[in-house]
Amino acid sequence: MLTSSDSTRAKVPASVTIPEGATIAYFDLQAGTVNSSVPVSITATFGTESGTASITIRRAAVSNIHLAATSLKGGTTMGANRINLDGLAGDGRDDTGLVALRSWGVLQQTQGSG
Repeated sequence: MLTSSDSTRAKVPASVTIPEGATIAYFDLQAGTVNSSVPVSITATFGTESGTASITIRRAAVSNIHLAATSLKGGTTMGANRINLDGLAGDGRDDTGLVALRSWGVLQQTQGSG
């Protein structure tokens, strides 16, 4: 049996089958959207024995920013710029740290709309 101390932030299957003769099984852990880092404990129980491991679920962060050019004439607009996150962006109903690149080159975090 598997359990999570916060199944809305870290969802695990209720059980995992370890095949006969094996000592290991793999399972998926699905992280929910968070506004800030949240520690979660995952507990596995086998008969009367159990073990616990901890994981921190954190919000997505900017992993890379790419500008289409290294210089730009004043008063013009440059398209095809890219921001990469290291995780999925939220749905806008919480403060997931949506990212905006302001025209004077400052990276800022903006609040979600709800």
